[in-house]
Amino acid sequence: MIKINCLICDKVFETHQSRIDIGKGKFCSKKCSNMFKLGKTPWNKGLKGVQKWTPTKYRQMKELMTGNSFSKGKNLGNTNARGHKPWNKGKKMPQLSNEKNSNWKGEKASYMAIHSWVRRHKGKPIKCIYCGKEKTTPKSIQWANRDHTYRRILDDYISLCVSCHRKYDIKYNGYSL
Repeated sequence: MIKINCLICDKVFETHQSRIDIGKGKFCSKKCSNMFKLGKTPWNKGLKGVQKWTPTKYRQMKELMTGNSFSKGKNLGNTNARGHKPWNKGKKMPQLSNEKNSNWKGEKASYMAIHSWVRRHKGKPIKCIYCGKEKTTPKSIQWANRDHTYRRILDDYISLCVSCHRKYDIKYNGYSL
């Protein structure tokens, strides 16, 4: 702390060297600071809403606003803004997929996790293999596990309509839904 005299009331006060270095620390109080400002015109007096550019400056700004990444419709990489995609959306990341992922549970994964894995690898089921019914609503055709062990073997899953899925579970596995 450094002792300095106030420019208005000549009172001695303490301030930090860093405030003096940046051009502050001249007054002992807000009152003295405001008294110093009385009668002085502000630096931006008469400039409110008016930009005084030379023709060359105006041309430079016009080029800047129309021809670069700041122009309308350009993606600036903001993932939080509406209409902008994250950089990694839709990209395959083999270094973080399947067994390489730290959250991989393997055969201990839940029913829903395994079904979503099957859907990801086999796609959406389109046609029932028993009755031949085509997909009419989003969940009218389902992936059914043949032996109800729910392992990560893609050949163990068949596409069935809801009706055939129920009949299959009751007939072959003794389950009633």
